[in-house]
Amino acid sequence: MKAQVFRGVNQLSYEELPIPTLTEVDEVLVQVEVVGLCQSDIKKIRYPLYEPPRIFGHETAGVIAAVGEQVTPWQVGQRVVVMHHIPCMRCGYCLNDNFSMCDVYKNISTTAGFNPSGGGFAEYVLVPGHIVRNGGLIPIPDGVSFEEASFV
Repeated sequence: MKAQVFRGVNQLSYEELPIPTLTEVDEVLVQVEVVGLCQSDIKKIRYPLYEPPRIFGHETAGVIAAVGEQVTPWQVGQRVVVMHHIPCMRCGYCLNDNFSMCDVYKNISTTAGFNPSGGGFAEYVLVPGHIVRNGGLIPIPDGVSFEEASFV
């Protein structure tokens, strides 16, 4: 697959990489159709905030390409929005609507390879089980484009 890889401050490289493979029974692989470019992505590229290599991109919409054997109700071919992190909804922060402080929310774990960093700037992104199980995939209704859906 092709991916835009962060190799250092202001250094991006368009590379050919292996397609991520499912290694757990509760994961989902999504073929990326659209990814937004967020100001936070630009900040991550311009400033020394993260160690390379990484694949950024977190406003992702695409089509499910593979599902782990224990994944329900998701199916290959479904159009989805991928949430790169989600709150637990159980901790004190979440119970007080302060989701961005939740430790689970801060665990960005979708990946297209390398350290989990969103992964949408690649042709495929691997969605881990805790995101699949906890509402981190959202079906895209008929009549809604991938572009529109990526703004969720």
